[in-house]
Amino acid sequence: MKIIGLHIWHDASASLIDNWKLVYAISEERISRVKNHTWIPYLAIEKILADQKLNKDDIDIISIWSNFKLIWAEAVINIYKTRDLNNLWNFSNKMKINHRLQFIIAILKEKILGIKFSAENEIQNIFKNKWFNNAKVEFYGHHLSHAASAYYASWFKDSIILTQDWWWDKLFAGAYLWKDNILSTYRENKYTSTSTLSLANIYATITHLLWFKRNKHEWKITWLAAYWKKYINWFNDLIELDWINFSDKQNFKWSFFSDLFHFLNWEFFKKKSYFFIKDMIKNESKEDIAFSVQKLCENTMVDYVNNLYKEKKFKNICLAWWLFANVRINQKIEELDFVENLFVYPNMWDGWLAVGSAYLSCVHNNIELQDNNSMYLWNEEDSSNLESILWKFSDKVVWEKKENFEKEIAQLIADKVIVWYFSWKMEFWPRALCHRSMLIDTREREVNDIVNKRLKRTEFMPFAPVILEEKLEDYFENIWNKKLAMNYMTITADVKKEMVEKIPAVVHVDNTARPQTINQDNNPIVYNILNEYNKITWIPLFVNTSFNIHEEPIVSSYEDAIKSLLDSCVDVLCFEDLFVKVK
Repeated sequence: MKIIGLHIWHDASASLIDNWKLVYAISEERISRVKNHTWIPYLAIEKILADQKLNKDDIDIISIWSNFKLIWAEAVINIYKTRDLNNLWNFSNKMKINHRLQFIIAILKEKILGIKFSAENEIQNIFKNKWFNNAKVEFYGHHLSHAASAYYASWFKDSIILTQDWWWDKLFAGAYLWKDNILSTYRENKYTSTSTLSLANIYATITHLLWFKRNKHEWKITWLAAYWKKYINWFNDLIELDWINFSDKQNFKWSFFSDLFHFLNWEFFKKKSYFFIKDMIKNESKEDIAFSVQKLCENTMVDYVNNLYKEKKFKNICLAWWLFANVRINQKIEELDFVENLFVYPNMWDGWLAVGSAYLSCVHNNIELQDNNSMYLWNEEDSSNLESILWKFSDKVVWEKKENFEKEIAQLIADKVIVWYFSWKMEFWPRALCHRSMLIDTREREVNDIVNKRLKRTEFMPFAPVILEEKLEDYFENIWNKKLAMNYMTITADVKKEMVEKIPAVVHVDNTARPQTINQDNNPIVYNILNEYNKITWIPLFVNTSFNIHEEPIVSSYEDAIKSLLDSCVDVLCFEDLFVKVK
């Protein structure tokens, strides 16, 4: 049985389940080189078929998240009918205004005229009749797809799975139970005109009102909050929430303009909503506002999880989707006394719907999945092609194979050389897990400024460390039930006081860090490099930051990596045992 899972919209992605196992997943942006690529993942589909040597007729099921009745349905159909496959990404940018108009039309047709648009039939016509002739097309709920992706990556025996987002499928939050091999819905919180400001929406709104980019820079608010000087509760006064049911009473002006966001340009929303609240925040610092909003969300989720525990007495928790990209919220949930195991799905964005919906197809068709916790889910290209590509740049670079390359890379890092490490399999999520990573010595805080300047980044947060799993307890507090989440860098932990000065490049002002743990099983080569680095420096961790220029997707191809080297982003580029330097 071969199942292709798809996410159609921003973070467009595709996955393949073959013979009961997830074998491939890829984001469209990694091929198109357009950040958060939107629309149907044509290039990703073709990449999967080519790399796995499959024909379209080999596919049994196409699995897609959500019902498309209102949300973006007509836009997706129109793009298919008029698409320019040679310039798809530029074309999609031109559709931004048009798809908003189509959204309004779809709602008016159903709400006023009573004309229902059967998007499912149109989508089936695209993928079944015009592309995958032998496949059946299945649709699954947005939140449920996220829940499935989190559970099947954790493989906890029994657990509760929480989802939190703005709104999709007319929902903004869900609680799902996995017990006795059955996934069931326990609670879903519906989006209505009076629940516009879900926690995720609150956070995104404040991100934008502080002049960062919504749906992109929320993590900056998380780290900015650590610089607070005083707590302010103006946001608590603006919105009153019932944390158990997530029903809320809202200020009319905020609700009205928040609704307008779904129909009009976000810039309009930002300016108008800011007009109503500017008097409340004009005398407050960004840092204090960020802290207050962060605290509101942390306390809300802790109360919510506590109330769920009173009802269901769970010990294992899986977290999925947008709000849980907030690593501090995840830490607060993990610190609850009754939590024995916590797993946060590493792809918190919608791209992982391509996998979650495919998992649900397996459940629906009685297919027993095999365990696969790997995040390295696709190959860029055959390693045998690398030297032929290097010859294209032979007038600018030199390269050499190293026999004892793990030890040599460790020595370079210890000598404060900035190394970009490129392995053949690539991560399927927004953060690097050492297969497309910049590896840097962690003993000086100044390295943050140096690297940000080279990568054209303007960040104020520290980098994240990668650490030997067996040394984790030497550096971090209370990590016994965080270990699974720490494999994927999805939770913060408190750094032990005596270690803060030893690793300043990865410690934030609140003495937390966001580590990734590795062992000989999940990443043997980088484990060996880090082990050699530990022998040299007596420190079992170094910086791991993603292999990408500011505002670009993570580097995926050999050529992109070499071009980045030529832009002086790093000192040496290591394709595992092949070292490349500028002449």
